[in-house]
Amino acid sequence: MGAERPLRRDDLDELSDASYEAAEPDGIAAELVAAADSGRLADSADAGYAYLLAAEIHERTDALARALALAERAVAAHRAVGDRDLGRARAFRAGLLLRLGRDQEAMV
Repeated sequence: MGAERPLRRDDLDELSDASYEAAEPDGIAAELVAAADSGRLADSADAGYAYLLAAEIHERTDALARALALAERAVAAHRAVGDRDLGRARAFRAGLLLRLGRDQEAMV
């Protein structure tokens, strides 16, 4: 994926899918975050989606603190644009909080 071409949602999905076979899935998560942070998305409203995909990658590698930080960013990004995916990001965040033993926070 060229740095010049903005990433579409399909591109984000391809990156996420590639993380399952990657020797270094954290690098793919970092690429997703960098795309969102640098505005390298075809649709800026996809930033929350990119953060959520990166959070899912970190969760699969048991980097739960990193996953939670990105889930928080995903929730904030979805909320900022009134995105319909907000519920998915909030549910993922709540699941992470439960896994981290932060049950009270998960229920909010």
